[in-house]
Amino acid sequence: MARAIPLLEKGARACQGLEYASLHVRTHLWLGMANEKAGDVAAACRAYRFVLDRWGHAKPRSVTAREAERRSRALKCR
Repeated sequence: MARAIPLLEKGARACQGLEYASLHVRTHLWLGMANEKAGDVAAACRAYRFVLDRWGHAKPRSVTAREAERRSRALKCR
């Protein structure tokens, strides 16, 4: 897991958000999950917040956003 975090962070920072918007947002979900597993709750919450800011109010509901919301609530993120 520790090896995945730097790769996911690099993907999350990539300037490909317009061309690969879906993958970019999902990368933040995966980064949040990796950080959560590594015990870094603050970083996980930031990653989940990114997903929710982008797709939290999408209609129809985004599966990625629902998962980020579920995990964010479980961690009691703000």
